[in-house]
Amino acid sequence: MGTALLSTHVEQLHAYTKILVALDPDAGKKTLQFTQELRGQLPHNKVFAARLKDDLKYRCKRDMILMKEKIQEFVEQQ
Repeated sequence: MGTALLSTHVEQLHAYTKILVALDPDAGKKTLQFTQELRGQLPHNKVFAARLKDDLKYRCKRDMILMKEKIQEFVEQQ
């Protein structure tokens, strides 16, 4: 997705009931901004945010644990 949240992205996300926003650290405040925007545009969905320490492609151990914890939150809220 990069660092732009386009209306086409939001339209595609309407198909999902739970969304995890996890951007690389170089995205800065964009992770929280995207999360807030999605919560406002997709109120029926549950939108979560995860602040990653490293680029996801490097599979940093801390980031993998964080992602697993967030996924567990999804499961518990069903």
